[in-house]
Amino acid sequence: MSPSPSRHRPARPGARVLGGVAVAAALAVVGCGGDSSTPQTGASAPAPVTTATTPRALTHAELVQRADAACAKAAKAIGAIPVARSLSALADYADAARRIGQDLRDQLGALTPGADDQAAFATYLDGIDASNAALDEMRTAAQDGDARAVRDAAQAIEQTAVGVLATRAGLPGCAATAPDGTAS
Repeated sequence: MSPSPSRHRPARPGARVLGGVAVAAALAVVGCGGDSSTPQTGASAPAPVTTATTPRALTHAELVQRADAACAKAAKAIGAIPVARSLSALADYADAARRIGQDLRDQLGALTPGADDQAAFATYLDGIDASNAALDEMRTAAQDGDARAVRDAAQAIEQTAVGVLATRAGLPGCAATAPDGTAS
């Protein structure tokens, strides 16, 4: 590496993109859950499920307690991932964040909201699906060394507004971990 005059422009913007984008992207996914759009009666589940796993609709308070606890656990796991300082490190960061987001998705997908919560919860989970997909795009872009595509993926995650969706679903703990500043 040769010394750079006063400010090496590509490194500085890249560092800002990597630091802010990675953390915001990861928190957007993790802070706001997973996706229950995968049918629980899918082909991967064995037909006889008649034990204690029979889902019952949760009260709103139960849904909030379980979802917010899962979001807090996932946010803690995201916080433990070292912040990326290069595009190649960002690829690893985005992959780790997506895996945590997928685990959270599985946990939240196992919850059965009551009738009054179903629509808002499903919309919130759809936002998480979009965020997880954008994290995959971010990982690929970072692997390819494409900072612009990384930024585009981060913008796609922000546009999912998962904090707003979590707030609308009545999940204050999940909304509080969202990077879009919508939780209060």
